[in-house]
Amino acid sequence: MLLWLTLAAWSADDPALDQVMAEVLSELGNHADPAKLTAYLTGCKADKASDCASLGQLYQQQADSDNAKLWFHRACKLEQWTACNSLIAMGDPRGKTLIATQHRQPCKGGSSFACDQLLLMTDDEQERIWARERACNLGAGPACYSLSLYETGQNRDPGPALKRACELGNPDGCTDWKRYEDQQLRVQSAARCGPKDSSACVVAAEALIEGMWHRDRAPALLETACAAKNRRGCTLLAELLPRDDPRVAKLQKQSCKAGDLDACHAVADRAWYDDDDHTAFDAGCDKQHAPSCVSAGLAWIDRDAERAVAQLQTACGLDLHGCTVLAEAIEPLGWTAVRAGVERLKAVGGLDWTLIRSTMRGSRAGIEPACEAGDQLACAALE
Repeated sequence: MLLWLTLAAWSADDPALDQVMAEVLSELGNHADPAKLTAYLTGCKADKASDCASLGQLYQQQADSDNAKLWFHRACKLEQWTACNSLIAMGDPRGKTLIATQHRQPCKGGSSFACDQLLLMTDDEQERIWARERACNLGAGPACYSLSLYETGQNRDPGPALKRACELGNPDGCTDWKRYEDQQLRVQSAARCGPKDSSACVVAAEALIEGMWHRDRAPALLETACAAKNRRGCTLLAELLPRDDPRVAKLQKQSCKAGDLDACHAVADRAWYDDDDHTAFDAGCDKQHAPSCVSAGLAWIDRDAERAVAQLQTACGLDLHGCTVLAEAIEPLGWTAVRAGVERLKAVGGLDWTLIRSTMRGSRAGIEPACEAGDQLACAALE
């Protein structure tokens, strides 16, 4: 339909309406009420966006994407946003371009909603930065929170954006702002960092690592702590170094020997990874170290199911993550073995409950008998 190539410039006095109508009726007449088609065409020519979009939908239903895009494009230019989104869904970049174009000026004029739309649709990175900052300045809490994440990714201080997001009532912003304030207090410990107060180095470094910005300052603090024989400092330093750095294994063994169980877990992990030593985590689990119990259970799961169950149940008693791992191990271990993990997760409000239920559904045959026997927890897992 070559006539449609001129639709972008179709005006109210264009004499081609009858010709276009004839072509549309010939193509869609068997799939839609001719009277409705005529009304849609007349309305679309008069710049009624919804009628243009309706024609696009009819062509889309007939799997005629080229013609559907033409009508959606006309509707999108008339600011029918669902038509623009239809273009985007069909892989036509004009949808995003038009939405960005139509919201650029309103954003400049003070519409935070327009700035949000511009942020989502523009492909210009500098314009995204500007739109995010503009929306935040106009009082959009989510935009301020988004700005804080962007600042973090750029290794810059997210504090001002987080504070603004919280002041504007953004829940995520408030949660992260409280965490940020706590981290800032701990980062201030860096001022006391030195051979005589190596713990201050560790406190500040951990805050920097958790905050995910200025992490590059953490290694120097940990080097100082480790040189002062602070075992936690050596453990954290090893975690920040590349795995193949020759210092890593030495630092981990040094910290493990000094009693740091996280370091012992790292040493065991290397032994399992390099030498397939499935007993490597047992010692840590015997000392009630939750990550070691999780790793031990997973290491034994294909060799000794009973032992794996015992270690994962121990992990569950120590840490909720252990319960999650235990519950997700239903396929090899069975419902009876993992029930304790599911029960504890449910008791604390359903940590990862959606994921757990998804895992459970894959093993219905093992759970349904328990449900039929009256186990309400088994029935809940199958919901």
